[in-house]
Amino acid sequence: MKIIPKFFGQYLRDKKVISNIQLNKAVNFQCENLNRIGEIGIEKGYLTPKQASEINYCQRRLDIKFGEFAVAMRFLTDSQLDELLFIQEDNHIFLGEALVKLGFIDSYKKEKELGFFHKEQAVFESFESIFTRTVGDNKKVFSVLDNTIKAFRRICSIKAKVGFLSSEKSTIKNLYATSVVPLRGYEDFKFFLNLPREISIKIAEGITEKIPEEINDEDINRSVDEFCDIVCWVVKADLLEIGKRINIGEPEYFLKSSNPSIIVDGDEELLEFPSVTPEGCFGVGIIRKR
Repeated sequence: MKIIPKFFGQYLRDKKVISNIQLNKAVNFQCENLNRIGEIGIEKGYLTPKQASEINYCQRRLDIKFGEFAVAMRFLTDSQLDELLFIQEDNHIFLGEALVKLGFIDSYKKEKELGFFHKEQAVFESFESIFTRTVGDNKKVFSVLDNTIKAFRRICSIKAKVGFLSSEKSTIKNLYATSVVPLRGYEDFKFFLNLPREISIKIAEGITEKIPEEINDEDINRSVDEFCDIVCWVVKADLLEIGKRINIGEPEYFLKSSNPSIIVDGDEELLEFPSVTPEGCFGVGIIRKR
């Protein structure tokens, strides 16, 4: 049986230990009790709302954590950051804890299933290990995948896991919104991101700062393009560090309603990595010449 990457809640739902409704309630409970560093800093009087907003905006384009950037900007001292991190960790609620607090499972069941989950998902714990086993030493592919994962964390405050390479495909089955960005230089290739609606909305939330009910297809289009642009600029910087120069072309954006599938050219190779966030599965990878 093929093992795919999952988060603990998805694992429990798929085993029918909890229902999808219970999972959504537990995730919402986590979100309601989530303490972000910026919010804690404002509450403690260490940051102003304007400073926190400025850090959040810059974070989208830089591979740096909120606290590290706040210290670099001298908005926080090292000791203040340590205090905020301690408060955040002390108040963090894991999904398993949320499920127990809401009465959906008991503590014994949570610990038992957590052990099974870690054993099954151990193969996905190290992104570097997955990458090396499936692709080898390919700097551009590694940079694309690594920076996509980091962008999800920085922009959407959600974790993403990358699965094993799915090769021998010639078609991207559009989940809802797909963006394809050409990168040209020492070696031409295209970066693509294939997203379901739920993840597309999370990206739009992070970029537009709108609530889900206010987000429309135009917001999603603009936000997904900006998300991919951010990933590509960091990839460009990574490759420049090893002496490889690339230029970023105009992105192509496809909605499932008008483009249910994207077929690559016959002389191109599609390298897609089926991946997952707590909000659902998505595809990420590159298209390159054979």
